[in-house]
Amino acid sequence: MSEVFEDFIPYLKHKVGFLKSVPYHLILTNERIIFAQNTKAVQKAAQAALLQEMKGKSLKDRMMTGMAHNAVLFDHYKAMSIDQILAQTPGNFSMPRHTLLKVRTSIGAGLDENNQPTNGTITLTTTTGKMVFKGATIQDGERAYHALKRAIKN
Repeated sequence: MSEVFEDFIPYLKHKVGFLKSVPYHLILTNERIIFAQNTKAVQKAAQAALLQEMKGKSLKDRMMTGMAHNAVLFDHYKAMSIDQILAQTPGNFSMPRHTLLKVRTSIGAGLDENNQPTNGTITLTTTTGKMVFKGATIQDGERAYHALKRAIKN
């Protein structure tokens, strides 16, 4: 059975110190969780793919494509094999889904300038320890929580 992409959680920051974090995208497959580091080179490649997709389209289509940037980014990773994703940057790694024990999410404590709750955290408890990710919007945090909960059950 081959690995199948199930979900994509973009723009999370893995907290590695008091004021230090590393940006990642989480890719869930039926067998493992892949942590793809969001480097400047990755961002430029995604922007180039987005610009290529927008070429020759009407203003409305370009606006819709721009708003669906996460979907374009997911398609970018979906077009790659798992080995290509892991080799893309030295910081990329994966872990088997069965090592995930618990998932916890929390929304931010404050409000931003638009009176929306600030970004929250996603905490993954694995057999090797805890991993804390910041920067999840409420929508991404909820989607991530449910996707990761399904990952625990399966």
